Amino acid sequence: MKSYDDYIDNIKDDLRKSIIETFTNIDFTEDKNIYNMLEKTNERFVFIFDEWDYIFNNNLFKENQNEFLEFLRNLLKDQPYVALAYMTGVLPIKKYSTGSSLNMFDEYTMLQDPLYGDYFGFTEGEVKKLCVLQNMVSFKEISDWYNGYVNEEGEKIYNPRSVVKALQNEKCISYWTNTGAMNEVRDYLKYNILDVRDDVIKMVSKGQIDITIEEEFRAGQEAPKNKEEIYSAMIVLGFLSYYDGYLKIPNKELMKEFERALKDESFGYVSEIIKDSRRILKATVSGDTDSVVEILHDIHNSEIPILQYNDENSLACVITLTYLSARDTYRVEREEKTGKGYADFTFNPRRKGDTAFVLELKRDDTVENAIKQIKEKEYLNKFIKEQEEKNILAVAICYDSKKKEHSCKIEKI
Repeated sequence: MKSYDDYIDNIKDDLRKSIIETFTNIDFTEDKNIYNMLEKTNERFVFIFDEWDYIFNNNLFKENQNEFLEFLRNLLKDQPYVALAYMTGVLPIKKYSTGSSLNMFDEYTMLQDPLYGDYFGFTEGEVKKLCVLQNMVSFKEISDWYNGYVNEEGEKIYNPRSVVKALQNEKCISYWTNTGAMNEVRDYLKYNILDVRDDVIKMVSKGQIDITIEEEFRAGQEAPKNKEEIYSAMIVLGFLSYYDGYLKIPNKELMKEFERALKDESFGYVSEIIKDSRRILKATVSGDTDSVVEILHDIHNSEIPILQYNDENSLACVITLTYLSARDTYRVEREEKTGKGYADFTFNPRRKGDTAFVLELKRDDTVENAIKQIKEKEYLNKFIKEQEEKNILAVAICYDSKKKEHSCKIEKI
């Protein structure tokens, strides 16, 4: 469709055609107004709209979007021929304060779904059954990639399209379909509007944002004006998960979308850090501790507030960003259960020729103690079995808060 007029005329023409073909006993030649035609039938109809918000979700006909809402209002509100209107989509409907608003709907969304929360995606039980039937992709792998959404009752909800595609193709990858909405998310990150980029960096590091979000972003609404509205839009579009006052990136599939966004060269220093992440990975596997320390020192001296760490958790955030490109060729896990405890970071290679390593962080401690902990808690045993005769690396990174210096030790096991 080249214009909104073409778009809406096509809908109206289809409606007229269906009415005329169905009610052959009624003469509609002198009345082409669809509202009058529907009323003239003396029947009541059920209206079903799938992806009703398509033009909003894809940023089409921006100057005419309110006209589309007005079309829906005229078609549905207080009309005698309407028995029920059932509409599905991503975005809730914009409501006005006037008496002529689209306020006649009961809405159920990921933020407010007391009755139908189970139906916004696949439940965990449903996914387990599908994995048993397919028997090629493990439930654990499906869960890592597509889990992470939660309904109002706290039950886990999975992205249904991605689960189906992964089981059909027998492979877990990102099946996320980029829309115009992702471009808007990139703008929030690029210009760090209301410090959104800093929050996303924290969430990429498997962190959560403590925030209260009560109002939902709606179709037809003006651009978000504050952080709560920005995150509300990202929640209803599926980019973020929100439950019990905490905001996070839901799963590996969406994590890859945010990682891809952060690599954009227009993001300035953030993209430079990610470029350096390729260099620090090479330095680590080759045992070049001087380069590892140099890169960490440069990142710590950046002007990005989230990277000005003052505790071990903030240091972990820096490490996540610093090794971001490693996720292309490694399965990177934070605080993974292994041996007799939880390793800070494990890097398990996807390619046969790459070197596995475990990375332990310490603040105001020594690299020797970090290496000792890796050995005593047997963090490497799992990888020694998997990697057979290959070298496994124990990597210790420490930060001295008084001297404001990093240290690194890498030992082959």
